[in-house]
Amino acid sequence: MKDWPTDRSRYLDGFACPWKRLLHNHAFGMGIEKNTLYAPLATGISIHSALELVLKSKATTREEVSGVIGDPLDTYMKQAVDQQFENPQEEIGQQIAIVQALAHAYTRTTVPWIHEQFDIVDVEASQAVRLPDSNIIWRSRPDFVTRTKNTSFNSLDAPPAVGKLAIHDFKSSAYWSDSDASQWADSLQQMLNAYVASQVYGERVEHYYIHILVKGTKKSPSYLTHPSYRPGNLPIVEEDILPYYTAKKGYARVFAPHIPLSIPDWVWKMPAAYVAKTVPVVGPFEVNYNKVERFLAGLPNNERAWQQNLEGLDWQNWSTASFQQKLDERFPRTYNCYEFGGRKCQFYSICHHGPGWQDPLGSKEFRVRVPHHLIGEESEE
Repeated sequence: MKDWPTDRSRYLDGFACPWKRLLHNHAFGMGIEKNTLYAPLATGISIHSALELVLKSKATTREEVSGVIGDPLDTYMKQAVDQQFENPQEEIGQQIAIVQALAHAYTRTTVPWIHEQFDIVDVEASQAVRLPDSNIIWRSRPDFVTRTKNTSFNSLDAPPAVGKLAIHDFKSSAYWSDSDASQWADSLQQMLNAYVASQVYGERVEHYYIHILVKGTKKSPSYLTHPSYRPGNLPIVEEDILPYYTAKKGYARVFAPHIPLSIPDWVWKMPAAYVAKTVPVVGPFEVNYNKVERFLAGLPNNERAWQQNLEGLDWQNWSTASFQQKLDERFPRTYNCYEFGGRKCQFYSICHHGPGWQDPLGSKEFRVRVPHHLIGEESEE
């Protein structure tokens, strides 16, 4: 029987709305996705890409970071230009600035801690494991994997013993409070990443860390990009730049390049304690292998149902009434059309028969899905 790759994203999509999984992962062989990404998603992807390059290159200085993150910034420019921006040139410039700023902030405050405490084993490595007695391949892609070499962790509790592996994952967020840390203590996603890594490396992975990347919002931007600024008026008033809000007279939040002050210069000039608040690390959290086993025990039946329902579908008949009827019967929609933040599902126009739904790829609004996992990504036709 042909291998059947699956992962957390398609599993959850299938429960949120079967059509979300159907269209994104299976339609027309590989699945489809919009040609333009929702702006916050594009920003998050670019931040991850930038940090991947920072870790792989072992960059530790401002000059080294600036030298390796050019491609993610260029990619963002191509992906984020869509109808969501009222002032595209200005707003895209600000999004690029936060990608740049977080890469420098992470390098300045977190990377030295990583190199002091760990040896990096893998960065953005696609991993997979076959479930026992099945054709199902469960896939994961932890942002990076480490082996502990020093247990003198500053503020983090109960570090893994020297020589032990750990999983690390980036999570970009508009806001962050230390009280939010507990939400990651039961992350099934990270526990599954640890399970797969245990199989791949042949040794048990018992802990994971979450690296938070605080982006800010349009209404409340990050101080990495929008410090409080008071212009100078010598000899009466000196110019002043602060990494926090102040109600003092003469100060306003200003986009750093408008001061003018380059983003890297400002991030490396800010007091380190303020920089660290934008890239906190939480953990280590312990992997609950009983939870992982209970989840995996129920997975095969769900995936077999998907395999059976996809059998015999000829996607060339997509626009015909009979084919649509067959899809409706096999994959009943929930019409759970709105996602986090109130944004519409990317397939809203297809499910509501908007312009071009009869030929999604021909309409140029959609493209064949670009795989995130490299293992087992082949056409399902």
